[in-house]
Amino acid sequence: MGYDVYYKGYADGFDNHGWDGCDASLDYSTGSNVEKTSKVLGVYHRRRRRYECIKKTSTKIGWKSGGTGGNPCNTSEFGALRTPLGGNSDFGGRDENFPGAFAGYKCSRTTVNGALLKGWSGDPTMTGANAMDNNGTSKNLYDQLVFGIKTSDGESTGFCADAKNLSTMVNADGRTCYGMLQGAGDKALADSKTQLYCETTAGRTDEKCKCYNVTGSGFLEKCRANPTWAGCNEMMPKIVELEYLLKGSNLTVEQIGNADCIVPDICGGTVYVPNAGKPVCEIKMEVCNQIMNQKDVKAYGDLDSIQSCEFSGENSLDKLQERNDAARQEARDKRRDKREAEEAKKRKVITDADDARRSKKRDYTDSRKQRVRDALEAKRKKAAAAAAAAGGSTSPDSGSTSPDPGSTSPDPGSTSPDPGSTSSDSLEGVPTPYESPDVGGGLDKPGGMGQNAKIGVGVGVSVLLCLCLLIVFVMMSSGGRSRR
Repeated sequence: MGYDVYYKGYADGFDNHGWDGCDASLDYSTGSNVEKTSKVLGVYHRRRRRYECIKKTSTKIGWKSGGTGGNPCNTSEFGALRTPLGGNSDFGGRDENFPGAFAGYKCSRTTVNGALLKGWSGDPTMTGANAMDNNGTSKNLYDQLVFGIKTSDGESTGFCADAKNLSTMVNADGRTCYGMLQGAGDKALADSKTQLYCETTAGRTDEKCKCYNVTGSGFLEKCRANPTWAGCNEMMPKIVELEYLLKGSNLTVEQIGNADCIVPDICGGTVYVPNAGKPVCEIKMEVCNQIMNQKDVKAYGDLDSIQSCEFSGENSLDKLQERNDAARQEARDKRRDKREAEEAKKRKVITDADDARRSKKRDYTDSRKQRVRDALEAKRKKAAAAAAAAGGSTSPDSGSTSPDPGSTSPDPGSTSPDPGSTSSDSLEGVPTPYESPDVGGGLDKPGGMGQNAKIGVGVGVSVLLCLCLLIVFVMMSSGGRSRR
């Protein structure tokens, strides 16, 4: 992995002149002017342009604005490896990355380590020479090596961008890469890098990662499964002790609280802190752990050994037990309420269905009754219309207003119906409310026997049954006498 750095160069003077311009492959032009080159009788007659040229690797190009400061790449750190990116013209990236400079330069280094960076953190050249990042941030050579840089020419990843270097000291003031990332205001990057590192095999056993190992949901299960992880190696003895103390009660270690409640200040000191922050215990618990050591119990006779812990605080075991019981009761009540609500919903469905059936039946009955009433009314109107029509179209015999004596039928011209007729009130063909109009048969339905016929049939059946019983009785009596 290589590291590239960029810096602005400023010119101070020139190295040589050129009559035909500067050699573009070797030099930059710092200026030009027209000079007289021939003299006849004391008068210059020929003019020629002379250019001021400065070599791209000239020591007269420095990183300071006056052209001083030297060439940062001409040092043992970079082995004099310097790549000119352009000078004295609008070369690519000049305004974005090298504003106001005469030239732009790029230096490269194969490796970088914490010791080098720690030394460079106080070097005036490494902290002075600079270039502009694509996001408009000025970065000196040291910052570029630590954090990286992006330019129009390319980009370079910083030493501290590698998660495995987070705990490496890179500054003379003692800061590590982790501290440098946070100090640069890039907390999100620091958090993401530390999380990636702490989730590696090396990070799990790094003491700086212990806060990552013992925070978040399920930290107890993680520590039980990995007791040698940093932080977990402090937690497990306390967890075992608490499990022993809570044995026989309704409390569990999970109810004690977070890691800070089990091992106070476990995330103190120089550690990587997760994005969510350090766990802070908000539970105060009183634990009574008493052991009675009685060697000769028989010697006590009838004396009782009494052992008790009198806690009255909100975080006493009794109070915690009460809260646990209340929570369980609340859960039971919720389950009961849910069950009752579901049963009530089922009952309502059944009731609504029954109501719908009754309403449908009632509507059907009302409809049939209405049809009967409508049919009767229609028949009455029809009979009345027929009677009115008959009266208007016929007249009785002349001079007679009554039927012929002894006649059994009315005069053809009579306007009165047969005295026994009930045609106007007849329900023939009219369905009753509870019968279908097209169903015949049966004693109570059209086409069946009348009431008197039904009574006669009943009497006949009764008489026949009595005769049968009498015959049987006589036969039994006759048989008994013959045997004697």
